[in-house]
Amino acid sequence: MLVLAVMLAACGLFGLPGVLIHINLRSRGYGLIPSVGLGMATLVVVFSAAASAVGYSVFLQLGLTVALDVALLLALRSGSAGRRVRWWPRVEVWQCLLIVLIGVVYLAPAFLISVPFDTDAQGFGLLIATVRESGSISTPAPFYPQVGWFYSPGFFLLGAQIADLTGIGIHTVMLGFSHLLSLGVIAGIGALGLRMGGRASGWWAAVVAAGGVALFTTLMDSAYTNLLGLWLTTTFLWMLGKALKSGVFGDTLLAAMCLSAVLLGHPDSILHLL
Repeated sequence: MLVLAVMLAACGLFGLPGVLIHINLRSRGYGLIPSVGLGMATLVVVFSAAASAVGYSVFLQLGLTVALDVALLLALRSGSAGRRVRWWPRVEVWQCLLIVLIGVVYLAPAFLISVPFDTDAQGFGLLIATVRESGSISTPAPFYPQVGWFYSPGFFLLGAQIADLTGIGIHTVMLGFSHLLSLGVIAGIGALGLRMGGRASGWWAAVVAAGGVALFTTLMDSAYTNLLGLWLTTTFLWMLGKALKSGVFGDTLLAAMCLSAVLLGHPDSILHLL
C-alpha cells in the first residue's frame, strides 16, 4: 500500500499541473499526454533553478507547485476557448484493455519487490537522502561535504519532495515513482507517434515501446533517471514539432524549456537526442 500511496502522491503533485495545462491549451492542440509531460518539465526546471539558488526545501517546492496550479486555474477562469473542446480523448474498449494490460505489466513489479534492483538505486537513493538532509545538489552533505558531484538533479528533487511529504522510505518512493515514470515514457512515445504519423502510428509506437525488452529492463535495472530523461525527451520532441508547425513564439519558448528539462532530468538524454 505504501507504493500505491507514492504513486497517488506523485500523480497529485506532478500530474495536476499538466492536466491544467491541457485544459487551458487543448483548443490549440495540446493533448493530455504531452501536457502532463510539459507540466513535469516545468516542475523540473523550476525546482532545479530554486535548488541552485537557495538549496532544496520541501516547503519551497510545495509552494512553487501550488503557485503553478493556482496560476493555471486563474488562467482557466479568465479564458473560455479551451472549454469547448473535448477534454478526454476518445478511446475504444480494446484500447482501454490494452492500457490496463500495459499498466499492470509495468506497475505490478513495484508491488512485488521490496527494494529496487541493481546498484544504481543505491546511488540514487543516497543522493535523495543527502538532498533531503542538507538541501545541497552539489555535494553529498552532511555526510561527505568535501566531495562534490555534478549530475542532473531533477529526479532527486522530485523524489525528495515525495519522501518528505509522505514520510515513506526512499527505496519505496523510488519504486513507486519510477514505475509510474515508465508509463509516462510509453504514453509520451505514443503521443509523439500520433503527431508524426496519425492515430494508428501513435498506438503502434506505444505498443512497440511497451512490448520490447529495452524499456522494461531499463526500469528493472533501476536506471530511474534514464526513465525521467526519456519522458522529457519525448515531450521536447512533441513540443519541437508543435513549435515548428505553429511558428508561435510561445510554443518555441515551451520547447526550449523542455530541452533544458531534458538535461536537468538525465544528462545522457542529450546524447540520445543527438
